[in-house]
Amino acid sequence: MERLLLPSRADVVPLLRMPSTQRGIFTYEIPKALSPRCIRGAFVLIPFRARRVWGLVLHSPSREPVPASTKLREVLKVQSDILLTEDEVAAMERLARLFRTSYATTAYLTFPTPPTRSVGVASTRNTVASSTRHTR
Repeated sequence: MERLLLPSRADVVPLLRMPSTQRGIFTYEIPKALSPRCIRGAFVLIPFRARRVWGLVLHSPSREPVPASTKLREVLKVQSDILLTEDEVAAMERLARLFRTSYATTAYLTFPTPPTRSVGVASTRNTVASSTRHTR
């Protein structure tokens, strides 16, 4: 029986403006519960410096070399209802290289941040059709 290996690390681009001298790609540890959904193009909530920000998974599993002594921070949440296509992520990478900006700044300017809470459509009973009375 063959076991499916899930990625344990991902390269994430925070949706922040960063200097062009930095690539803006950071490696994060993926908790096992989030691993199946943490794929290229997924939006993830990550700890970055002293706050939590949204980021975009660039590579999963990670391609960045990380020293063994480095303690990585964990991905906090995966926004599972939003996923960018391979073409959209590749276009963002091309734009960053073309304009010589960091991947983080390009992602920040290209993609909107996910909503902070789920937004549902409320059903209303008093619609125009149901509130109009027909008289004879």
